[in-house]
Amino acid sequence: MIRKNIILLSFIFGIPFFTLAQHINKRPPLVDLQEIKEITVFYPSSRIEVVGKGMEQMHYDSASFLSATLNLDIIHDKKDIFEQVYFYPKEDIPAYDLFTLDLMELAKKTSSGAPFEDLRVSPSLYSLMENLDTRFSMLIYHDGFVRKKGNMTGEMFKSIGIGVATMENYAPIPVSYVSNVFIFIMDRELGHAVLAKKYEGDEIHPLKKKTLAKQYKYLFKDFN
Repeated sequence: MIRKNIILLSFIFGIPFFTLAQHINKRPPLVDLQEIKEITVFYPSSRIEVVGKGMEQMHYDSASFLSATLNLDIIHDKKDIFEQVYFYPKEDIPAYDLFTLDLMELAKKTSSGAPFEDLRVSPSLYSLMENLDTRFSMLIYHDGFVRKKGNMTGEMFKSIGIGVATMENYAPIPVSYVSNVFIFIMDRELGHAVLAKKYEGDEIHPLKKKTLAKQYKYLFKDFN
């Protein structure tokens, strides 16, 4: 109903609305993924925030925990694409906050288009990987946000007010949800990523398995 009202008001005021963004990279891997028979999948790292009154954006541990659980469930559902998958649990990652920071940096570089060779295995990551039985590891990073109930309505009408005040030249329309998923295949011997894929999507709910699975359908396309 909110969206219908906004569309109606856009016709009334003639305010231009932005299209929703879906940022997907399509760079080919550096290795033949079909040759990866065994892989270790690390527990996903997630940072989901909740937008409340006054556009205040806060990190919520419960939302991030749910996100990590959903990502792990989807990986379990797709594990048959490899002959053997080993799962590295969260409790075996001694400095999980540092682990998350490493993945955030990898995601940032991926979004900026950095070459795979620049997506290095950090010393802290290497300390986790050096004793594994597998050469390749998969890392998953998920971030995004949801809005508290009622937040979107106020932001929509605030945006229309800006559009009217600027004589229809500027009308920033906020999105309801954002879900950004990054997967990395790291080669311990080379010391960097051989695959980094992202699906950065507006209006994709980060805490619903069905919509998250659609992002993974693209992300795992190279493995089929």
